[in-house]
Amino acid sequence: MDLKIVSGVLVTKDHVEGKAVIDLARNEIVDGVLAASDLQKEKTIAPAGMKRSYFDEVPCSTIALREIEIQTIDRDDFGSRPPISEFDRLRINTSINAQRLTIDWKATAGSKIEEISFLAIGPVSLPPAGPH
Repeated sequence: MDLKIVSGVLVTKDHVEGKAVIDLARNEIVDGVLAASDLQKEKTIAPAGMKRSYFDEVPCSTIALREIEIQTIDRDDFGSRPPISEFDRLRINTSINAQRLTIDWKATAGSKIEEISFLAIGPVSLPPAGPH
């Protein structure tokens, strides 16, 4: 069994919420709110002839926040009342199959998710021989 590794960083800082769909054969953004240039540090490691192959099955994957910006606002006039708390929620959801990785995100209360990194590792095979 041969393994393929696909990774990259989505630069999402101009989008408080959004979605990106990554084609796992080409390691490119194929749908969503991000431009192709918003996928950076992309890397594909695969055996000879399999760099553009899809995975044979659903790969192991991990998604991580790489950079975030948290906004904190103190809405208290000193001594006039108890301080008001505000919670920021940073949400990332993913789905993956052998061909596509979908990542969607949302930040609240003025906070931002600036970068999301991803990694997928799984088995690949040479495509069957075509007609001669």
